[in-house]
Amino acid sequence: MAINFPNTPTLNDTHSTSGKVWKWDGTSWIGNAANPPTQYTLPVATTVDLGGVKIDGSSITIDANGVISSAGTTSLTGLTDTTIPNTITPGHVLKWSGTTWTPAADASSGSGGGIALTDLSANNAAADPTNYPDGNLDYNNLTGQFTYTLPSFNAHERWQYADVASFPATGGGNEGSLAYALDIDVLYYSNGQSWTNNRIVVTDDSSSSDFATLLGNYQRIYDLTLEDHTAGSTSQNAARKIVKLADNEGNVDEFVLAVGGDITLTKTTNQWGKDEVTFGTVGGNYSISSEVDAGPNDSLLRLTDATSGNTDEIKFAGADGLSVERTDEHTITFRNAPTATQYTDDMSKDAAFAAFNGGTHQNITFTYDSVNKVINANATGSGGGGGGVTYDLQGTNNTSNQAIVQLVPSTGTTDTIEFAGGDGTTVSWDSANKKITITSKNYQVGTPAAANGSGSLALVDSTFTYTPPDLSSYLSSVPIASTTVVGGVKQGQNCTIQADGTLDIVQGSYTLPTAGTGAGGTLGGVKVDGSSINIDGNGVISSTGGSTVPQIGTLAGTSSSIADGARGELSITGHKGYVLYKITVDVESWVRIYCDDATRQADRFRSEGNDPGPGSGVIAECRTSGANQDVLITPGIMGFNNDNPRTDTIYLSINNRSGSASAITVTLTALKIGE
Repeated sequence: MAINFPNTPTLNDTHSTSGKVWKWDGTSWIGNAANPPTQYTLPVATTVDLGGVKIDGSSITIDANGVISSAGTTSLTGLTDTTIPNTITPGHVLKWSGTTWTPAADASSGSGGGIALTDLSANNAAADPTNYPDGNLDYNNLTGQFTYTLPSFNAHERWQYADVASFPATGGGNEGSLAYALDIDVLYYSNGQSWTNNRIVVTDDSSSSDFATLLGNYQRIYDLTLEDHTAGSTSQNAARKIVKLADNEGNVDEFVLAVGGDITLTKTTNQWGKDEVTFGTVGGNYSISSEVDAGPNDSLLRLTDATSGNTDEIKFAGADGLSVERTDEHTITFRNAPTATQYTDDMSKDAAFAAFNGGTHQNITFTYDSVNKVINANATGSGGGGGGVTYDLQGTNNTSNQAIVQLVPSTGTTDTIEFAGGDGTTVSWDSANKKITITSKNYQVGTPAAANGSGSLALVDSTFTYTPPDLSSYLSSVPIASTTVVGGVKQGQNCTIQADGTLDIVQGSYTLPTAGTGAGGTLGGVKVDGSSINIDGNGVISSTGGSTVPQIGTLAGTSSSIADGARGELSITGHKGYVLYKITVDVESWVRIYCDDATRQADRFRSEGNDPGPGSGVIAECRTSGANQDVLITPGIMGFNNDNPRTDTIYLSINNRSGSASAITVTLTALKIGE
């Protein structure tokens, strides 16, 4: 087996093959000490395989330097397809007998078949302007005589025409003829299709009419070089390089490359021996930081040029309950809206800023510190000397369950915002501390009371208590239960009735299956955890919600077998809305995640390395390079299901890059958000 070494190695490059390591010493590949080349057995060369050969020492020889050469042959007898006798007759030639080349007599007019020099003759004829105005050469195959008819001396008159429009037809007998236009003094020839496309070009050069020679007089050889600038000061020369273009006639043109500021310019010779210009910068000129934005739920990512002072910003805007907060100059925090069941003090401050900022106001601007929950108001007036309008932010109340915020101008109308309590929520105004307190009750459902009368629902403080009706006197007779009638039943097989009337079902031949998940899951029995889900005496289950924070979990799925280099699809049962933190793939693959199947199908022809367009439905994508590789998504990406109606399906496309067909398992680490 031949070794396929790299084509363009550099000094000390190594190449490994079949458990052996070779190193390039600048001229050849050699084995290292741990893997000497003597460990490799050179194969025998064939018509299709590279390998070693031996020489026979006669037709092929080898010298002391390892150069092989062929001895060849210097005589006809050394050829394999000739039969040469010891005595050769003068004048004989080699003839092919059908199997070999053998000497034999040459064919001539005397011995048959050939043409001797004396067999041919030539004759000149007078000019014939009528039949041959341009002259003619004729051959008589009976006598072997060539006859040349001289051209007519006035034949050139046939070439002259008043103009191009007077030229004869291009085809027929005029193909190859000349035509001269007297009005423009130009000569043409006919190729059987056109006159004007075949203009004959002449030259007035007195020394040559050869086209290559004439063209060479106009050819130039150019040399493009890069030189240092020397006309200025040291600092001026360091910031400039000269690009020079010179031809072989001594003509020179040049221009100067110049840089300024913190940009540097250097001239070097690269590894291929070519002049190279390198542009660089002095020091690190850029810094990145997180900044507070005017929006209550927004933050900024700012890029600052330390040299020019210019900045560029990207706003992270919160929406639908998601807030983006600046924690410090290096940290931006994405925070979900709290799932509290009461209206908090922070919520009221957020609402107050939204009311101030969204209301009608003049000569005053509001900014909000979402971290410290502080509203800043900046009033501006026109002119100096007390001519502008000033504002005073005040608070008051008219009832015990009310707070009024007033923006009082020095002149003009006072703007008022009222906070009013109701339905269990109280609002109070603390005039001493200039503070509004909003309090809402945490309503709870208490233990149902014993049945009594027609039943009732009572609210005591913040607890609801349900008293069911007493139905003991309503039943005088019990109908027999059916699929449509509620009534009594009799004890049958596989069931027992206890003393208190409880009906116990004994397991018979039917086993209730465990309920599956999703719309396509198995119908069956379930158990309740008694906390987030409860079941009453009638077998009705209900969810009371929960106060726990959703936990980050994993969602996994395995595709069908996908051929190497081919694309497959996978749908994972997950969440309707989620935050994606990590993608894990068990083999090397290119994985894309979508919001629905329609966008997955629309994206199937996009090639790897090309970014998807905005709004294309692609939530995330990753390219792994090994088995069971984790790809972190930092910060996490929000994803959702776009089906109608919305489902908990997460759609994936997978391109297998593992080198062989495989069923591919993808595991998503995600946090459920919303329903």
